[in-house]
Amino acid sequence: MKINQINNRFKVARINAGYSQRDVSRILKFVSFQALSHYEHGLCIPSNKILYALPKLYYVSLDYLLNEDNFRNHDEFIQIKLG
Repeated sequence: MKINQINNRFKVARINAGYSQRDVSRILKFVSFQALSHYEHGLCIPSNKILYALPKLYYVSLDYLLNEDNFRNHDEFIQIKLG
């Protein structure tokens, strides 16, 4: 179950950031849109380089992408917890 949630978060974070898979591959240059599709469908595990770049691009935390946290980023955490 958790792996499906992780895959979904990769896709949801990308879409919420306003990118297509091709957009991300053009921006990052070191990842193909096919590889992004594989990450989003759980067919392969992203490298550390990808896990470092995607959260920055999507403006989410790595913990959110890996389903370790329900807050997309620190700003959301502060807004919800501290009002």
